[in-house]
Amino acid sequence: PFYWNWDILTISMRINKSAVTPTKTDWLQVLSKGFKNITQVNKEEVSRKSRDFFVLFFLLKDASNFKEYLVSLLPKKLKKPVADTIDEIDNKVGSYIQGQMLVSLCIGVMLYIGYTIIGLHYGFSLATIAAFLSIVPYIGPIIAITPAMLVAASTSWIMVVKMLVVWGIVQFLEGNII
Repeated sequence: PFYWNWDILTISMRINKSAVTPTKTDWLQVLSKGFKNITQVNKEEVSRKSRDFFVLFFLLKDASNFKEYLVSLLPKKLKKPVADTIDEIDNKVGSYIQGQMLVSLCIGVMLYIGYTIIGLHYGFSLATIAAFLSIVPYIGPIIAITPAMLVAASTSWIMVVKMLVVWGIVQFLEGNII
């Protein structure tokens, strides 16, 4: 009869609904799979960064040999222009890195002076961290403010305001003068 089919349909829907509703063990499985995926991605990223570091190290270590080898593979008429271009790129990139390091040093010194004036604990360490992180454009200063913010917040909210004023002044000077 019709109602018998309806009961079977209702029962099958209840069974399917309970199969769709996650239980505690399902959540644990989802979390463990997510954790496994995260660790897998992190392992791949660490592996990639390690490989890049070693390749970069040996390229820098043997830069002249690499350039000579690369140029030796080219046809005779392209050797001089390519060698000149590589030298020009090397000079420009080297100058950029030297400039970034000088700017980072200035940021570290200014932050140390500012942190000392406002009495922020661990000013030298925080300024040193900020100087190293400021080598990385855009992201470095954002990351560098975090430890200083935490130290200032552990002191008082007034110290947070003072630290933000010092940080703002240093960033203004770095962006407009240095």
